Amino acid sequence: IKSMLGGGNAAGAELITGTSLVEGPSLLAKIQRLDWLYATSMLKLISDLGVPVSTMGNNMAIKRNVYLEVGGFEGLPFSVTEDLELFKAVKKNHKTVNLCSAEVLNKSAAQDSVMDLLIQRKRWMRGAFELPILLLIILIIQAAYFLAILILIILNPVVGSLLWFGKWGVKLLFQVVTANKLKENISIFDSFVTELFSMIFSLASLLHYLWPGKVSWKGRKY
Repeated sequence: IKSMLGGGNAAGAELITGTSLVEGPSLLAKIQRLDWLYATSMLKLISDLGVPVSTMGNNMAIKRNVYLEVGGFEGLPFSVTEDLELFKAVKKNHKTVNLCSAEVLNKSAAQDSVMDLLIQRKRWMRGAFELPILLLIILIIQAAYFLAILILIILNPVVGSLLWFGKWGVKLLFQVVTANKLKENISIFDSFVTELFSMIFSLASLLHYLWPGKVSWKGRKY
């Protein structure tokens, strides 16, 4: 708490986002951990460039007067990504900051199964369409990239594989740098498996999102 408030005060921010990772002994948990690690590094980078885009509700601090000013959660439009809705309301008139250090690191339990992970991502994707258009375009390009690489590997295995390894190398670099900031260790093997998993899971997430059905959230469906 001291580190969150200290970092927020130093940046002159009223809403502070810390760093979150998931953990667990299973391979699926390790995949989620590296996925979160990369996402955290991207959020931090974009925020430092002056484009605050999102927060993580499981590790977020907000000044009391600002929370009351926007009406709290009760005063905001309903959203299945309620932390993002609060973030959007605050950043209209106040500064936000993303912190990345071991002192503000929060660890959460990973999803237990691939289906649970798909359900979680469907909710996140619903919220993603409320993100700034620039970030939304980046997310769409990333999803399309996986499909394009798969097709290219089939048509030209050498070129496709080189592009895939190049992308993974850049992603691994971000993961290593961020892990060092958080005083965490990562496995190159786990990173490689995560990248393989992401190629399939990104497409599966899109299909699951488009498939007719409600969003499940905290035991309720919307």
